Amino acid sequence: MHLKKLTSPKTWKIKRKQNTWITRPNPGAHNIQHSVSLSFIIRDLLNIAKTSKEVKKILRSGKITVNGIIRNDPKYPVGLFDIIEDNNSKHILYLDKNSHITSKEINIGSRPLKITNKSILKKGKIQLNFNDGSNKLADKDSYNVGDTLILDIKTKTISDHLKMEKGATVYILGGKNKGLSAKIKDINGDKITLIKDEKIFDTVKERIMIINEDFDITK
Repeated sequence: MHLKKLTSPKTWKIKRKQNTWITRPNPGAHNIQHSVSLSFIIRDLLNIAKTSKEVKKILRSGKITVNGIIRNDPKYPVGLFDIIEDNNSKHILYLDKNSHITSKEINIGSRPLKITNKSILKKGKIQLNFNDGSNKLADKDSYNVGDTLILDIKTKTISDHLKMEKGATVYILGGKNKGLSAKIKDINGDKITLIKDEKIFDTVKERIMIINEDFDITK
């Protein structure tokens, strides 16, 4: 299925009056506001193909990975903080200052995942559910909903645990400050008070994600 450019999400950085259609990403873990098709990334963001035919040829070669896994479906949905790698470089998706999905070249091999839910399984195992729809088992109940884990995209091991606490740096996923980073000034239940450049404002937990310096794209 394709989607008319004029009705596509405003987060997509496209020229809406050129041509009529654009590839719609398949349903997946990321919502359509925060994801684009792999075809869009290869052709419109990374500019390593000019046509859909060229995109399919590149994907058939097996040279494109998303979070360390080879993907060959042009409609595969790629979302915020997913890492796309070709032969030459790695790129991470984020929201720019105009709230458009775009990419930036990086040299790291890990990605942040926000814990959206957790549950206790048999034998005391803890299942952590993440914002991208994936999950991971943990031996200890030391992680809280809202925290962020930094996951190595190849080994799938946890390299860092970022807690939702005062002073933590957050990336804003929704609202009028979407795409910016700020510091947590206070936490009151679901209400989060943030500070950025001496400006203080409120948001809710679901609209932020804890990040570290490596992923502070707004710098």
